[in-house]
Amino acid sequence: YLLSRYASLLNAWRAIDEQDVGVVLAETFISHCRSIGYRGDLDEVFKALDWDSDGTLTIVEFDSESAGLWKAEKRARDRAEENPETTALLEAVDRDAFFQLLDKRFASRFQAWGVLDLHRTGAIHLEGFRRFCMMLQHRGDTSALFASVAQQKDNIVVEDFGEEVAAQHHKQQRGRARLRFLRARRQRGGASLK
Repeated sequence: YLLSRYASLLNAWRAIDEQDVGVVLAETFISHCRSIGYRGDLDEVFKALDWDSDGTLTIVEFDSESAGLWKAEKRARDRAEENPETTALLEAVDRDAFFQLLDKRFASRFQAWGVLDLHRTGAIHLEGFRRFCMMLQHRGDTSALFASVAQQKDNIVVEDFGEEVAAQHHKQQRGRARLRFLRARRQRGGASLK
């Protein structure tokens, strides 16, 4: 369906990943496919594509052949878009500059948290934060930046991204827990998901 609509999987990915970060949430993927008229079982399609079952879809999971091209194009675009202000943010090690960078690169801080917290643990350790910074092409001292964002704790938690992000995250987690409960109940022969 996507090939008939976009002529290539890379073009389809570009349309789905509007923020151009290489990762989309399940909700984003499903919403996009519905918006272009796909009527199949999108939950099953997403599950089949989401290799690591983390609730997100990366360009590699979507189409590994297109991933290399997308990454090369992304690097070129990012370099071309850099201006002195962005360059300063990419090298900064303070909390405010980090959030300014996220505001430039993501539609919302909640979306940024969703990409950072891929495994939905609610806490990010230094190594996961380093991988996130590499994706952002941050060139500063990630250990110092981690300490600033985590406010000297051992990990970054969703509350470090602000009350609104934390509220959205907790609401989403409650919804996922309810859905898991209802699915389990349905599998045991209980009530439907309605």
